[in-house]
Amino acid sequence: MRFPFILTVMMIAVWLLLSRGESTSWVIGVPFLTLAGFVFVVYLGTGEHQQSPKFRIRPVGTMQFIVFFIVESLRGGIDVVRIVLSAKPVLNPQFFDYPVSLKNSVAQQLFISSISLLPGTLSVDWEDGNVRIHVLNLQDGTFNGVKALEIKIANIHGEALC
Repeated sequence: MRFPFILTVMMIAVWLLLSRGESTSWVIGVPFLTLAGFVFVVYLGTGEHQQSPKFRIRPVGTMQFIVFFIVESLRGGIDVVRIVLSAKPVLNPQFFDYPVSLKNSVAQQLFISSISLLPGTLSVDWEDGNVRIHVLNLQDGTFNGVKALEIKIANIHGEALC
């Protein structure tokens, strides 16, 4: 019974951040948090009643991913503003293939879907265990950012990377 409590606390914390603590937001927040908790428990299961090991998630890893997501989304937004407002934007668009180490199909899908949150990146294809990524400006940190994202997603699912 520990997992539903942690999940509830996490959802309330996210709602408080999104609503800026506005008390009137609970009119919408309570029904949606209840529905989200129900869907989470029904589809993902908890503890010994868990439906499938592929859906097992780790609350700490999830919180780390949420923080990472927020930080990288802000960085991505700032990067776009910098490019748009620059008199001579420095762009060097390229594609590169990234070999995905995640084995869990749910984790792979979350990873591929989340790549676009990184500054100037977009996942464009998935083939033979590699994701093709388009970047606006290939820099030294681009590959490291993608690797950091993969690690965060592996931590959500308790998966060890090669």
